[in-house]
Amino acid sequence: MAESIIVTPEKANADRSSRAAEAAARNKTAERDAAEKQIVSVIVALARKYNAIEDLAAIEDVTIPNLEALAKEKGVPEEEFSKLILSLTPMKWQLEAVEGGTWEKCWLGLKERFAKWIQEIIEQSAQA
Repeated sequence: MAESIIVTPEKANADRSSRAAEAAARNKTAERDAAEKQIVSVIVALARKYNAIEDLAAIEDVTIPNLEALAKEKGVPEEEFSKLILSLTPMKWQLEAVEGGTWEKCWLGLKERFAKWIQEIIEQSAQA
């Protein structure tokens, strides 16, 4: 004899809430990833212009001072680097809004995924 499975309204609501929370978390991660990739793509574009992709990918501690040092080493005019940093400001705000945290917290997360985003951007442009 088959056993019937009865789901209580409470269990159904809990399952529904759990699925909704999981979907929201996936959406937030996708939004964060898109915001981070946008920031990295702007940095990669400048690195490409000055033939510095490999050097950019080799930076162990991605910080603005380290990016600036690389830019100087590659002959990027100071004004052009300043424009890059300025162009990142609205993207930074977007990332902070998505993450709901401070820039320091967002930057730490971005730094962890920086090399991954460079690789993805390079692969996508090679396929295009």
